[in-house]
Amino acid sequence: MYKTPTTSIGNTNQQGSLMKVHEKIRKIRELKNFSQENMAEQLQMSVNGYAKIERGEVGLQMDKLEKIADVLGMDVVDLLSVDKSLVFLNMENSTNSTNYYAAQEQYVIEIEKLKQQNSYIQAMLIEKEKLIAWQKQQLDALTELLKTVGKE
Repeated sequence: MYKTPTTSIGNTNQQGSLMKVHEKIRKIRELKNFSQENMAEQLQMSVNGYAKIERGEVGLQMDKLEKIADVLGMDVVDLLSVDKSLVFLNMENSTNSTNYYAAQEQYVIEIEKLKQQNSYIQAMLIEKEKLIAWQKQQLDALTELLKTVGKE
């Protein structure tokens, strides 16, 4: 028996409202064909505890979100973001089930560029901090030298 594909475009659920984090976690877990038992085991928690997360019955701390994102193979930022470019496609028939999860390529490329730019800026900041520390050492040494020369 063939079921019509259900498609959700953007971070929306069937009612058209923004998809909540716990809904997104469940959807991505299903798309990756992970069971709740598998997720609970990898997160070192009970299946019931994990199920409560997916139902939105418990609040999520950042450390737990990071672990969930890691198990799902994604950034916690992507898990929390309201990305309107996400597409969920779920097609089922009697013999197989196909799930598709994608983000528009242009956004993925832009995110990669921004991550690289961020890494470059971080490296530049570290170099500037090293330069400032070296200059401070030089200034201190010159100040001591002037004190010594001034005493003579």
